[in-house]
Amino acid sequence: MKKIISLILALMLVLCMGVAAFAEDTGNVETPSTPSYEEHLDKAPVVSKTYKVNNGTAPAETFTFSFAGESYKNGDGQIVSGATIPAIGNVTIGFDEISTTLNKTVTASINANDYNLGVYTYKVTEVAPDTKTTGVTYSDENLYLVLTILRDEQSGKHYVAAMHYQNAAGTDKSTGFTNEYDSGSLTVSKTIAGNMADMNKKFA
Repeated sequence: MKKIISLILALMLVLCMGVAAFAEDTGNVETPSTPSYEEHLDKAPVVSKTYKVNNGTAPAETFTFSFAGESYKNGDGQIVSGATIPAIGNVTIGFDEISTTLNKTVTASINANDYNLGVYTYKVTEVAPDTKTTGVTYSDENLYLVLTILRDEQSGKHYVAAMHYQNAAGTDKSTGFTNEYDSGSLTVSKTIAGNMADMNKKFA
């Protein structure tokens, strides 16, 4: 009888320890939560410019870029004709006089809540200056900025979920614009000929 009671007590002790351990383990499990709006990576359009120096010292230069709204696709992926596309203001990137290639970026200002849900496309171009600097090759490339706008379920706010640049056909992505500077070179030569020519004479 004593052996049976001891066995029952031992089984109850093991069972209690198991329940306690299970309760302790369960208490350490964190319940997954949906990220808040503040935790979303809210992006803004960035323009990248490479000022490439091939020869000489490039003069100080400021480059200006414009954004022109091209199209808007709604949440169903359909192009909405005549849709209002929020304007993005021009941005500028300035370079001091440099003798080596340099890359800089500038961020455009937008408010994601000005947009409807969907995908927006902008044509981004370098604005040609009124007076061009000799030796500088300006970019005539058109890049297309694609913004995907989503809504945070908790806050109801909109945010830029994805962003990239591509070519007109949408087949290749791009990292930015490139301008080159080359000072060029000039070679001056003098030929002296004739029986009476002074080979030691100097010419300015």
